[in-house]
Amino acid sequence: MEMDADLLLIDERIGRESAQHLGVTYMGLIGLLVQARQRDLLPQLRPVIEALRLQAGFWISDALVQRVLSDVGE
Repeated sequence: MEMDADLLLIDERIGRESAQHLGVTYMGLIGLLVQARQRDLLPQLRPVIEALRLQAGFWISDALVQRVLSDVGE
């Protein structure tokens, strides 16, 4: 808010709830990656998600992975 940013990148549930309460526009990492894929800034989303899960320890449910990949046509 102090920076008057257009978007807050955040994945934590409590942080998202706080942002929503304060009227701050936010997006998670997966949402950002989906937008990048839809704009053809990423050739494929699946390898990025797999790397996040396996190499970075990023938790994302199998159901969400399937939905996201379906949304981008992968």
